[in-house]
Amino acid sequence: MKIELNNFIKGYAMDEAERLIDEAWHHIEQDMTLNTPDERSNVTFTIIEVNANGVVILTESAQTEIPINRASFIEAIRYLQANAHDESNPCEITARKEDHAAGPFCRAIRIPNGRRTMISSYLVPILEHIGVVGMGRAQPNTVWII
Repeated sequence: MKIELNNFIKGYAMDEAERLIDEAWHHIEQDMTLNTPDERSNVTFTIIEVNANGVVILTESAQTEIPINRASFIEAIRYLQANAHDESNPCEITARKEDHAAGPFCRAIRIPNGRRTMISSYLVPILEHIGVVGMGRAQPNTVWII
């Protein structure tokens, strides 16, 4: 009922990816620390802000704040659904700072964020935490829709 009301208020019907993120968004917690996908590096980051439009994370190593808007989370789900990336067909994350070296998933989720900043190393663990994707931490790092 709440989702139907939200759809009415927004003036359009949400697609499946938007509904999934809308239902799980409240599980993202401020001050929560997570690990990036690569088990070898074991890098952590902290979510320092959560609001209706997105999150801001703080990297442990460089102490850099990186905003990630909600549209990028939705695009990640859309990409995985559109390409049938489930547990039997995981998607390689291929997170790279340079666009030309990044994989298609990494590039696709940057676009709605309005920046060229690599966000997949932070967005995927958040999606895993809220229970909408699975993540493979061995090389190559992978993600799939649950």
